[in-house]
Amino acid sequence: MKRHKKRYTLNDYIPMAQVVFRHNRDQAGVRSALRRLRDSFLADMYIDDIERSDIALYANELVRLGLSDGRILHVLSKLNKVLRHADDMGLLPQGRPKYQHTRHSRRREYEVTPKEEVELLHGLRRYGREFEQFAQFLLYTGGRYSEVTHLKWADWQDEAVTFKITKSGKPRTLPLYRPAREALIEAREQRPHHAGPFALFKKHRTFLEPWHEVADAMGIDDDDFTPHCLRHTCITRLVRSGMPLMKVKEWGGWSSLVMVQRYSHLEAARDLRTATKDYAIDSERLIA
Repeated sequence: MKRHKKRYTLNDYIPMAQVVFRHNRDQAGVRSALRRLRDSFLADMYIDDIERSDIALYANELVRLGLSDGRILHVLSKLNKVLRHADDMGLLPQGRPKYQHTRHSRRREYEVTPKEEVELLHGLRRYGREFEQFAQFLLYTGGRYSEVTHLKWADWQDEAVTFKITKSGKPRTLPLYRPAREALIEAREQRPHHAGPFALFKKHRTFLEPWHEVADAMGIDDDDFTPHCLRHTCITRLVRSGMPLMKVKEWGGWSSLVMVQRYSHLEAARDLRTATKDYAIDSERLIA
């Protein structure tokens, strides 16, 4: 006689799937995402009843709550891992439901101009040299906010720095442009006893409040003008300088060329806009 397998709700099964998250560096992020899942309408559903349409409805709910696309993907990836674990355990007869959330926002595409760079750094300096150093380092390394705030002093070796806490989970080492190295030198002089050069900014609010005040003073009213735009600006400058896309991929810490190609497309559009000035067809009517 065939034995019937026990059915679990998502809420009941999440603790059983904790093993799949044991190697995640961002354990606080994991706990936050799982907490959100356990507070959702999916929590009381049997895991073998959850369908693609249910996940789509949940994604729509997260959009309605105002979560960013990145945060939504973060939560859905944790749900996917839980369901994959259940599938591996033979608890999903129909297999794991697959849902791909599509990014809808155009955020994080603001490029800081050289003039704005000077104004921004000068404005942040009024709140303390550490604010200017942090922005300068982000701009000249293209590091992600969390990568930079988790840097330890031992991760800096004169002309290079190694990001050990990364989005991909793989460390990467970058050579330092002069402004980034100068920011580290000054930070070490001021904060040698801190865990790292920019550990004081692990709480985003510490940096965001002065950032927004400086943005207002500069007259910038653009949702894309966030600290992440410093990374976007750095990568854009690297592509514009002619750095091969494979090298840009390594620099940015991406696992594929998909994101890098986005930057190359932006530059291609820029080149075409420049070309229209040299090959204008709308300046005057051609007379035979």
